[in-house]
Amino acid sequence: MTRNMDLVRTILLDVEKRKPACGTWESEPFLEGKDKAMVVEHLNLLINEGFLTGTAGYIPESGFSEVSDINLTWNGYEFLSLSRDDGIWKMAKDKILKEGISFSISLLMEYLKTLAKSKLGL
Repeated sequence: MTRNMDLVRTILLDVEKRKPACGTWESEPFLEGKDKAMVVEHLNLLINEGFLTGTAGYIPESGFSEVSDINLTWNGYEFLSLSRDDGIWKMAKDKILKEGISFSISLLMEYLKTLAKSKLGL
């Protein structure tokens, strides 16, 4: 699986829109029309890296996915604050998220901070 930063951003934006989680989700916007295994893998990456709390699982044989108690953490909100602006996100994608370039999430967030500062004239 290849890490998809657009999917990461979409998941975080979708989680932010809903009320705090208190159960199992089967038909969330970030699951609809997408490969469930890939979405669940990205959810688990976000949970493991401290951008979300909760659990996510997928059973390939049945196609069933279970996403429970998903909430944003401080780091998740920070990423959203930096990537929410579509123009800044596009600039970051054009510069850092080019195919074949290796990067870390911390490098991406630093670049997003630089773009945000520039936009604010800082």
